[in-house]
Amino acid sequence: MKSARGIVSAALRLSLAAAATATASALAGGGAENLLIIIDPSNSDSMYVGNHYAMKRGVPASNILYLDPEAANYAEFVNGNQPGFLGTLAGRAISDHIDFVLVTPGQNFFVNASGYCTDGCFPVNRFSMSSVFTMSQISADILVGGVPSTSPNRYYSTSNTSPLAFDSNVTYYGGQPNTTDSRARRYFIGAMIGYSGTMGNTIPEIIGLIDKAVAVDGTRPTGTFYFMNNTADTARNVRAGQFTGIVNAIIANGGQAAKLDGLIPIGSHDILGVMAGFAETSVTGADMTIQPGAFCDHLTSWAATFDIGSQTKTTSWIRKGAIGSAGTVEEPCNYTAKFPHARLHLFYYQGLSMGEAYLRSMAGIPFQSLLVGDPLCRPHAYIPAVTDPGLPNSPVSGVLVLSPAATTANASAAIASFDLLIDGVLVDSCLPAQQLRINTTLLSDGWHDVRLLAYDNTLMKTVGRFVDSIVVNNSGNSAAGSATPGSGNLTDLYTFTTSATGDVAQTRLVHNGRVIAAAEGEASLAVHGRALGAGQVGVHVETLMGDGTLVRSAPIPVTISNAAGSNTTPPIAFSYTRFVPKNSTTVVELPATFDADPSTSTYTVVSGPAKSTIIAGAGKAYRVITPGSAACGTDSIVFNVTTPNGTSANAAVTIVYTNPEKLCDADFNNDGFVNGDDFDAFASAFDNAAPAADFNNDCFVNGDDYDLFANAFEQGC
Repeated sequence: MKSARGIVSAALRLSLAAAATATASALAGGGAENLLIIIDPSNSDSMYVGNHYAMKRGVPASNILYLDPEAANYAEFVNGNQPGFLGTLAGRAISDHIDFVLVTPGQNFFVNASGYCTDGCFPVNRFSMSSVFTMSQISADILVGGVPSTSPNRYYSTSNTSPLAFDSNVTYYGGQPNTTDSRARRYFIGAMIGYSGTMGNTIPEIIGLIDKAVAVDGTRPTGTFYFMNNTADTARNVRAGQFTGIVNAIIANGGQAAKLDGLIPIGSHDILGVMAGFAETSVTGADMTIQPGAFCDHLTSWAATFDIGSQTKTTSWIRKGAIGSAGTVEEPCNYTAKFPHARLHLFYYQGLSMGEAYLRSMAGIPFQSLLVGDPLCRPHAYIPAVTDPGLPNSPVSGVLVLSPAATTANASAAIASFDLLIDGVLVDSCLPAQQLRINTTLLSDGWHDVRLLAYDNTLMKTVGRFVDSIVVNNSGNSAAGSATPGSGNLTDLYTFTTSATGDVAQTRLVHNGRVIAAAEGEASLAVHGRALGAGQVGVHVETLMGDGTLVRSAPIPVTISNAAGSNTTPPIAFSYTRFVPKNSTTVVELPATFDADPSTSTYTVVSGPAKSTIIAGAGKAYRVITPGSAACGTDSIVFNVTTPNGTSANAAVTIVYTNPEKLCDADFNNDGFVNGDDFDAFASAFDNAAPAADFNNDCFVNGDDYDLFANAFEQGC
């Protein structure tokens, strides 16, 4: 069965020989396409905030992962959640451009991490919930133990003139990309959009933060950055020596900044940012106005330690109007490396996103620092305006050729390159005055998300975008549907009436990239609002065709209020077919519908899988699985779900193990080109009967595979 993930395969990325130089300089810039949202399906707040953020930011469904980020300890995180996260990036072919990881509100703000870091002042027993994702690509360094708590962050910059765009695929050393020094490292930018537990923010406050952050992007607001010199508290005023130079640098760049004595800038109503140092004061009741887009922090021991009642918390800044803050999840001592440098505000003013400015200003790896807020916020950026490329409104077939165009209001910049993403996957890149191509024959029939990204030539690689869609019709297959009712609450039942053309083997409902309900053949389906979460959501009807392709409808809008009625309905679990890459750890959803609060549900695996190992997700609405080295053909997970209203009948996830995603079927060595190297690589794998040579995915390596590859090679990409 050929690459039956069906929405879009990594085979979509076309031959890029003419645009190789553009591809090398793209894939950064801090946009929604660069961010992965982590949503806990057992937490209603997480689902609501995740839905709202995805809708407001326009995050593609490929960039949403339903996974409980919490773990009993760091080793458990590294051995379970982390491979599920990294495997998702690889399996969805989005690892080349995911730079940010956003955790939605959950039950905890840290992971127990005793014994990994050394510190001469206070022991390190916790890593923050945002930082465990930041450090996902250096976890092997940390697990061995004995790591100094002030170990250097290689992306950190000591220069005031290098607001460098972040790229998780780049190894950094000394603040610069470096591919030769063994000390160079890769990171992600992890953030928590908001903490809603004790001493946290309310869900309306977090929703308000998102709305303000999105609205302020690219508006270049006027105001002042305030740096507070609190001479009465020398322990927390250790950053004061940084302030004068950064104030002067912001002013030299055309902004306004001031160094003031005191705790907070009382009487100021034009605040674009605050850097302070104090243990406790009333932020929310202070006579000051924080402008949308501001990052504000105060260096103190317990600003993000929400299980200790004393000291002002980061959440006070959010409540007052900031869109970002940071603090430590336990006593860190006052090492300046553990807190943002004043340069954060300079980088932010120069145009970096909040997340980039934060990590660029952290001298040490942020083991204990929790970044709270919207990491994509970039109020001071000149965001390129991308021209509508004129995608057809009617169904398309064959090859589409686009002539991208964009402009920037930055008088010191120009447009440098363009990327084309379909369903979240990079498929083509080009330079200005060149063209982009969509080969729709590599797409399944049905609806597809299309994104055209334009990057400027500054160090920030500031990105703008145009978002649209196409409907492909190369084979005559289609899917459509409607929802009744179109709005309601979390305990209401929403019925999706479906229609399709073609040889339909299975009908499914898909929300944010995960199957939430399914039935054999062509069928209408119903789910409770709990399965979707509150907010404005889009649900797709997806049909699995007899040939293994997946055909998707346009999104069906449903609005679900964050309210609930009584719950009395026993749960119903759904069986469906799930395509799992042989070479990647994968998060497999276990779909069910019920009207009870999801936190009261327990998902039990009755049997299987036989060819994979379950490494995380016990009791959850998913399992993280790692295929064995010889996994091929089919497998299954039989499960049921229990709520206070009963236990469902068993349902089965039929797993189909697929070959690793490639740039195209003929590009066997996955280097972006089709040439003799691919034939040599396949021939070697074939001679050794390697699983990679099982080209038709039937669990055997024989002449059929050789013939199929030879045909694909002849066809090219």
